[in-house]
Amino acid sequence: MKKSKFCACFGKDCEDRVDKHQILRECAENLALLTQLGLSVVVPPLLCLYAADWLRNRLNLGLWIMAIALLLGMGGAAVNVWRTWKMIERRGEKQHRE
Repeated sequence: MKKSKFCACFGKDCEDRVDKHQILRECAENLALLTQLGLSVVVPPLLCLYAADWLRNRLNLGLWIMAIALLLGMGGAAVNVWRTWKMIERRGEKQHRE
């Protein structure tokens, strides 16, 4: 019986990937994608809320501007998530073809 290595990042056997550097590289790529996705979700709403607060204080606007900014920020975050998902799909298709 041949023992196979276990890849902790993917939770599956890695018989064909016995190179530790390749496994480490794949884990680092996955971590980078998760970080990108997390920042893509958090940053747009925060920036929009910060800009709305600045406008509210500068121009004496009401709290309605904060609600609009939050909606715009969440919309921007949704677009970023969609683009990141499409990029991941294209990468997967490219690797599947190879």
